[in-house]
This record gives sequence, structure tokens and C-alpha cells, in this order.
Amino acid sequence: MKPTVIIFFLFLSISVFSQNTQHIRGVIIDTESEMTLPGATVSVLDSDPLIGTSCDMNGNFKLTNVQVGRIDLFIQMMGYEDQILQQVLLTSGKELYLTIKLQPSLQQLDEIVIEAKQNNQNALNEMATVSARSFSVEETQRYAASAFDPGRMALAFPGVNTAGDDLMNEISVRGNSPRGILWRMEGIQIPNPNHFGSLGSSGGGISMLSSSTLSTSDFYTGAFPAEFGNATAGVFDLNLRNGNNQKREHSLMFGALGLEASTEGFFKKNSNSSYLINYRYSTFALLSTVYNPIGDVLPTYSDLSFKLNFPNTSIGAISVFGLAGSNIADEAAEMDSTSTDFEAETESFRSNQELAVIGVKNVIRLNNKAFIKNVAAFSLNRYEDESYDFNLNVSDAGDLYDLTTFKDDQIAFNSSLTYKINAQNTLKTGFNIAQNHFDLIYDNKDLDTDIWTNYVNNKGDMTVFDAFAQWKNRISEKSTLNLGMHATYIPFNSTYSIEPRAALTHQFRRGEANVAIGIHSKPEHVSTYFLNRVVDDVSLELAANKDIEIPKSLHTVLGYKFPLNERTLLNTEVYFQYHFDVPVEGNDSSIFSAIMARHIWDMVGRDRLISQGTGRNYGIDISLQRALHQNYYYMLNTSIYTAEYSSFDGRWFNSPANGNYIVGFTGGKEWKLKNENKTLGINTKLLASGGNRLIPVDLEASLDSGEGVYLEDQAWTEKAGAYFRWDLGLVYKINRAHSTHSLMFDIQNVSGNQNVFNKFFNEDDLQVETVYQLGLFPFFNYRIEFQSK
Repeated sequence: MKPTVIIFFLFLSISVFSQNTQHIRGVIIDTESEMTLPGATVSVLDSDPLIGTSCDMNGNFKLTNVQVGRIDLFIQMMGYEDQILQQVLLTSGKELYLTIKLQPSLQQLDEIVIEAKQNNQNALNEMATVSARSFSVEETQRYAASAFDPGRMALAFPGVNTAGDDLMNEISVRGNSPRGILWRMEGIQIPNPNHFGSLGSSGGGISMLSSSTLSTSDFYTGAFPAEFGNATAGVFDLNLRNGNNQKREHSLMFGALGLEASTEGFFKKNSNSSYLINYRYSTFALLSTVYNPIGDVLPTYSDLSFKLNFPNTSIGAISVFGLAGSNIADEAAEMDSTSTDFEAETESFRSNQELAVIGVKNVIRLNNKAFIKNVAAFSLNRYEDESYDFNLNVSDAGDLYDLTTFKDDQIAFNSSLTYKINAQNTLKTGFNIAQNHFDLIYDNKDLDTDIWTNYVNNKGDMTVFDAFAQWKNRISEKSTLNLGMHATYIPFNSTYSIEPRAALTHQFRRGEANVAIGIHSKPEHVSTYFLNRVVDDVSLELAANKDIEIPKSLHTVLGYKFPLNERTLLNTEVYFQYHFDVPVEGNDSSIFSAIMARHIWDMVGRDRLISQGTGRNYGIDISLQRALHQNYYYMLNTSIYTAEYSSFDGRWFNSPANGNYIVGFTGGKEWKLKNENKTLGINTKLLASGGNRLIPVDLEASLDSGEGVYLEDQAWTEKAGAYFRWDLGLVYKINRAHSTHSLMFDIQNVSGNQNVFNKFFNEDDLQVETVYQLGLFPFFNYRIEFQSK
């Protein structure tokens, strides 16, 4: 019998007859000033006898011996709006710690009507008005085929689509290029935190950050608050959770994609300091004996993430956090001269990527109304790849024809002051500095002529300054106004962006209307500025793009949230985005715009870029979401949109991601088995869209020339075909005393639908060939969480 089958039956044989319980701890704070709220009360709804407690002088609370499973918490404090946290998951293997924020009430005490907030979908950031929502660690683990990855989890949200490749977790938000997405961790910008990401991209094969280390975080799809710069499409604002400061807890997970281990606990009893460390190692070599979704390429990756928390130092709360990841992907040539496809098998490549981020965050409380938050981080990013051609006339070492060496070190500093003037007004202001030291090389050789072309060869420094100020004014109990300003400046080419932003929310008797408008910008990837001007494979000018402007985007959003009942929300947003100062290739025959680029390779080998391009995205997102209750949940999204751009000569084209529609369904159901400590869950996700667009092949011209000729004047008029994917996940969970066991089985693309990735002219077969995406891909994970003394 196979080992995996034996493990499965051993897992199912675990039985527990006692009812397991766990503790819930946490802190309750003011949402604006982040002051703790002594005396606030927390209780478990529908508990009999009632389980509840009050916060101590430091705002901390502890609920003991709560039965494991899904629970609702009711939080109350005089002078603040009540709140309900719905269907929080409590397991026996891990103590639950919560940071709960309460909104001050503007009404006088004798006028207060107790009406608890039950919508857990809003963003953590109180200055976020539209196109934003929070996501929890449990969601990234529960949603089908999310693979503990925030990028894949975001496909469940309205307006979000794949960027065209099922193997990658890159996403397109409202028809924009995935390059417009910003990643932040602990309040500071970080490089793309994904394995196997292309240079200048925002995604990769899988996240370097396991959701095991994340706390509740925010995701934005447009009209961001003023504190966010360097983003035109979307923002992942990630928070790392603190380790348990009273118990030592651990987890182990293994499955088809590799191994994961984490540990957390206290440094010293009663010190309130804690650590959290997570490590993962994966290789497709473990899976390839059964199934390898990417052919002969065998990628390997590993990553480490951590957070050390010291909340009670003499200079305020200090935390040290970090992320490190490395990955290798290679494919060796098969030197078999008897092969019928010998020529195609005489190439090999190897790519290496390394990323490391280490940061320090310090929160200094000035008084009960104001605090300063400082974050400093150092990151290094390394990318190398080499490609060789083998044939019978060269040495065994092969003929090197493609070489990339990319090094980018960044020092970043962020400082912000939050001041709660009174219950109606809150001011937040701050600045960011990011300095990059880079060394970029990319060379390619024509195998027919043995002539090398240098596309980029530059080293130096680039600094970006950001500053912002935003004001939140609660005009009344029903209306809130957010005003802000963001500014970005790049000294080396003296370019800048001034970005006013405003948003207004008003609550009606039934529902909430909101409107937002603002300018946003995102400097190009550092390598873009130093690409050489290349025409007909000849470098004519070094660093040809150094004077391009910062690309900008005007976002406008009008939305309405309509609650159908206490747990079901209908949310509609109409949006328009106008992009300007977009880099386009500076000749009349070119169709290229930075809007159509997914990574730096789409910009390599082009003529000089000129900041004269524009673009427009407009559409409507409709989402019907039922929060998890009575053991089931669902989210049904529909998006209808258009995404277009203009080239240097003013012609308009569809954007590659202009699929025109997205329909998505995410949902699931849990069952408690006869033994109350066991649960079975089934989760599903369906995604259908218009598919990405292609440049049609001119077959007749291609046959005449013997190489691919494409109808660029008809660029992006051909669709790859309607996209459809159905994912399914099963979770079997057992709570034992001080441990929780989970067996997770996910099937990506259950129907095995072969979505079209691309079409190209095959010069060997002299025909148009279709490249298909990932088919059915099953994988499993076994996870155990446990406590130690």
C-alpha cells in the first residue's frame, strides 16, 4: 500500500470523545488613535452559560475554555459603536489572539441606540472608503485552490482576473497590467515577494509569504487612500501577526508541494515579547514521479519569514520582521542524436532568484491622541539566468547565448504621525524614502551571426521620495469625508507627481453610498530607465529612457452597499480610470505601451520610450457576498469592463487584459460530524471571463518569410477564447487536546478545461500553433498544529 494511503487511513482513524476547548485572548483599541480601551467587554454570542469578560487596564482580555469551532464575538464599550465578529474559527491546536478596533460614537450617551456592526468585509484602514476590503489568514487557507497564497486568494474578489497564465499568481485588477500592483509589508514597500517572478512583475509561481505568518490584511482595487503611492492598479497591504507571548505553539505541514514548519512563543514568561518563525521547502521533484504540470522543468524553492515582537521597550513597541526566499528553475538539454526532435532538445537554461527583506518597526505613543510609527527596511533582490545552445559542433559546455545578471539593493524608511484631534477628526501625515543601488546586465547573442547585443548594462543609484497627508472628518454619524494629498519625486531625472485625493461616504436608512476620486502614480521599474535604445538588434543609445515621466492614473469610483440581511451584502461599484504620461515606444509604426507590459522583458529591445501614452479603463463590479454563518458562505461577482490604450501615433487598441467580463463564484460549506471535534468542509471556486487578447498571425506572410509575421495594426483584436476554471477543495479537520490535524485536498481545474494561453507561428512546422494552459492539477496537504509546555 502506498505511504500516502496509509497516512490517510491513520488520519481518519484518530478519534476523540471529549469536547475540546481553547482560550481566546486579545486587545481592544480605538480605531484612530490605537489607544487601548480598558473596560471594554467581550462575550461569546449564544454561549450557555454566557462566556464573557472585561478588558484590564491595558485593554487586554481573555476568554477561557471556549468550545472549539465557529463562534461569534460581541464587543461593547461605552462611547463606541458595538461590533460583532462573525464565525471566528477556534481550534484546539492554537490559541486565538485578536486585535479588535472600535469606532468612537458621535452621539451623546443618552441618544445611543445599540446597533452592532456585523460587516467584516471592510478594510482595516479607516481612511479607505471604496474598492477595499480586508482578508483574514483563515480565508487564504479556506478558499479553494488558494494554496495559502494571497495572490491566488484575491481571484475571489470582484474585478480581479488571472493575468493570463494559470501557473503564475499574477492578477489583473479591473483590466490593468499586474505591474501596477504594490506590495507592502508592515507598512513599508517591499520587492515582489513571489517565487519565480519575472523581472519587474508583481507575481510569480507562489508567494514567499505563507499565510501562516499573516495577520488580517487589506487588499485595494482602486482609489487608494493618500498614504499609498507607487500603485495604479491594486495594493496588497500585508501585516505579519505576532507570535503567542504566553504559550509555545508549532505547526508542521507536508504535501505535494513540499514541507513547511513554524514555531512561535515567548522569550521570557510575563515579558509580553514573542517570536514567530516559518520555513518552507519545496521541489517539484517530489511530485514529478506522478505528475509535473510544467513538463521537464523542475523548480525548487525555499523561504523563511519571521517576526520578533517587543511591545514594552523604553522607546515604545519594537518589532523586527523579515522575509527571505530563493528558487531555482532549470531544464537540461537532451543530447540524443537519434531523437526525432533533436534540434528542439539542444537548448538548456538555468535561472536563480534570491530575495531578502529585513525590517524594524517602532511605534512611539506621544499621548492618548497621537502616535508615531517608523519603519526601516533593507532588501536585496538577485536574479540570474543563463541559456545555452548545444549542437554537434560545439564543446560539451554548450554555447552561451543569453545572459542576465540583475542586482538591486534597497534601503527604505517610512515615518508617519497619526493624531486623533477629537471624535470627528483624525489627521495622518508622513513620508517615505527608498534608495536603490543596482547593477543590471542583459546580453543576447544571435546564434546565426555570433553577434552579441547589449540591451542594458548599467549600475548606479536611484532614490524616490514620497510624502502624504490625509484628513478624516466624520461630518455626522452617517457621513464621513476623507481628503488627502500624495506627492512623489525622483531626483535623478527631476520628475514628480502631485496627487490630490478625496472620498465621501454617507449611510442611508438602508445601505451606504460612497464616492472617491484621486490621482495615483507608479514609477517604472528601475531597469526601465536604463534600457538601451535598440533598433534592428543594434544598441544605439545607452539608458535611453532615463527622462521618462512618472506614469499617472486618475481614478473615480461611485459605489453603493446594500445589506439584504444581517449577513448578506450587495455591493456595486462603477469606476473610470484615465491613465496619462504612460511610456510608449517613440515611433509611429509601434503599438507598444507600458500598459500592455507584464514585466521588463516586454520592454527590452525597443526604441526610446516617450511619455505620451494614455489609457482608459471603465466598468462596473457587482458583488453579492454572504458571510460565513450556519456553516456556509458564498461570494458571487460579476464585472463588465473595457480596458484600452493609445500608442505613440494616437491609435487606440484593446489592452491585452481586456476580457470585457468576469464572472466568479466562491463558496463553501462545513459540517460538524457526529463527533463534535471533527469537521468536514467543501469549498469551490469558479471563474469565467472573456479571456486575454492576442495579436493575430499573418499566416500568408509568415509562410512566405519562414518566420512569424503578426498583424500589429490589428493588435489585441483576437481573443484567446473564453476562459473557464473550476477549483474544488476538501478539508477534514480533527481537534484533539492541544492539537489540530487537517487533511486538505485541492483539485485545480476540476473539469480539465484547456484554456488558451497563446498562439504563435511555428517555424519548424510552418503552421499556427496554440499553447494551452495548465489542465487538471490535484495536490494535497497534511497539517498539524500543536502546543507545548
